Amino acid sequence: MHEPLTSKSMKKILYLTCLVAFIGTNMIQAQEPPRDGAIVTMKQTTITVSPGSEKEAEVLLIRSKKYKKARFGGLTARAPEGISIHFTQDAQNKDLYRMLVKVATGTPVKPYTVVVRGQGNNAHKIKGLAVSIDLGGDQIVETND
Repeated sequence: MHEPLTSKSMKKILYLTCLVAFIGTNMIQAQEPPRDGAIVTMKQTTITVSPGSEKEAEVLLIRSKKYKKARFGGLTARAPEGISIHFTQDAQNKDLYRMLVKVATGTPVKPYTVVVRGQGNNAHKIKGLAVSIDLGGDQIVETND
C-alpha cells in the first residue's frame, strides 16, 4: 500500500513541478534557427515612444546552418511619414543590430506597424518581422509574440 503524503514529500513534489515548468518555459522561448536563410527577431515587438523623442531596441538576425557564413546586406524598415528608423550593425556581433526609432513632433498619435526586413545581398533569404510602434507613451513594452 501507499504511504500517506507528508509535508516533506509534498514540498518535493511542488519543487519538481516548478522546476519542470521553469525549464519547459525557457525552452519554448528559445528561438530555433530556420531551415534556410535567416529570420529577424526581437525581445519586444512593440515599441512605445512619444512624438518628439526616440527609442532604441536590439534586433537579432538568426541564421540557418547553411547561411552561417553568408553575407547579408543589413536590415531596413519602411516607416510612415513622421517616423524614421535606422539600423546600426554591432561591431563585434554581425547578427546584432541596434534599431533607432525617431518620431517627429506633431506625428499623429496612433499605433503603426512596420516590417523589419533584409536589404542588399541575400535579402530574399531573410524572413522579416512585424514591429508595432505605439505613439502613446515613452517606454518599451515587452511581449512574448
